[in-house]
Amino acid sequence: MPKINYYSINEPVFSKYSRRFFIIPLKDSLHRAANRMFKVLSGNKLPFPQNIHLELTNNCNLRCLMCPVSQSTRKTGFMDFKLFEKIVKQCRNRFSLEKMALMGFGEPFLHPEIIAMSKYAKEQGVRHVFTSTNATLLNAKLSEDIILRSGFDLISFSIDGARKETYESIRRNASFEKVLANIETFLEIRSKYKRSKPIANIQILVMEETQDEIAEFVEFWKKKLKSRDIIFIRDVDTFGGQVSDHRISRQLPKIKRFPCVQLWRDFLISWDGSVTVCCKDAHYRLCVGNVREDPIAGIWKNNKWEEIRQTHRSGNWDRIPLCRNCSEWNQ
Repeated sequence: MPKINYYSINEPVFSKYSRRFFIIPLKDSLHRAANRMFKVLSGNKLPFPQNIHLELTNNCNLRCLMCPVSQSTRKTGFMDFKLFEKIVKQCRNRFSLEKMALMGFGEPFLHPEIIAMSKYAKEQGVRHVFTSTNATLLNAKLSEDIILRSGFDLISFSIDGARKETYESIRRNASFEKVLANIETFLEIRSKYKRSKPIANIQILVMEETQDEIAEFVEFWKKKLKSRDIIFIRDVDTFGGQVSDHRISRQLPKIKRFPCVQLWRDFLISWDGSVTVCCKDAHYRLCVGNVREDPIAGIWKNNKWEEIRQTHRSGNWDRIPLCRNCSEWNQ
């Protein structure tokens, strides 16, 4: 039976960490614990990010109801392999780095070199490489490449809805039947080759449109997944007020706000090398540098980033428009 995971901003801290302990592999849990201990001892400052997100492309073939991609003002493009290599080489032998995500504001599998990129990252010693996809491009050939020739440890499949009409009203331009068939083919090929990886993370967003289908969604996928796989039930958000609000009342923040954890944990790089401090910053308005010009470790500790951290430390996050309406600071 697959594991059940979920994210809600109002979940108690003890509940969140105790649940994750049984989902995350033991060695990864120990690694995270070591990072947290080092943070405490060093004044909440790690020398290098814990998570790096590489946006291979910001092109997307869908226009989803709750996504800001259709409003993006950024130029679209694809990360070139030389830039990717430059970034990954800086991540070698970095103990604090826990994960590398090959994803951003776009569909990662539109990038023609994603298989080679994931393999390169793994060969360079990155502990955990993962991505997220809408699964529309996932044919048998691509699934076989992912399973046999990529470096992915986990792939998250975003499927918002248990029924055709719900899914297609949210994931615009996608076919419900085709996406289900694509994922089932992926799972069959993985079983055929007796591979445990990539782990499949089947995700649904809880929102007005899907709230009555969560149990149905879980029951459907429980029958198809292996014990290492995950069903991820996640609250929808508004990208800091950049998209229309599809949350239900229980998803509104009820806990006291504190400085955003991402500012001391995550590092996000766009396809052109620009760096932002926030995974919700679709327009890169909080850009703090570019990895074409400066090293990751330098940007991580530069004055621009420290100013944003200090704004949060002092409780003045409302001064930053993107942070003012955000409900992801406890993610």
